[in-house]
Amino acid sequence: AFRTIAPSDHQEKENKENRRLNEMKKIGIKCPTCSSNNIDKISGAAKFGYIVGFGIFAPAFKKVRSQFECKNCGYKW
Repeated sequence: AFRTIAPSDHQEKENKENRRLNEMKKIGIKCPTCSSNNIDKISGAAKFGYIVGFGIFAPAFKKVRSQFECKNCGYKW
């Protein structure tokens, strides 16, 4: 007998993230440094990790203050 397997939460989050990135590329968000559209949105979880890890010094990190990151040149804005 065959069972229908529901997508896991991880797969669902990954699919949602891929759809969001495709929408950003359609809109035309590009890196201000290298003009690449190979960008990623910095997640709240990543920012939270920096805050937990570095505490009071976390705002000094560009990743905590930024919203996007270029996957080509690494620029964060």
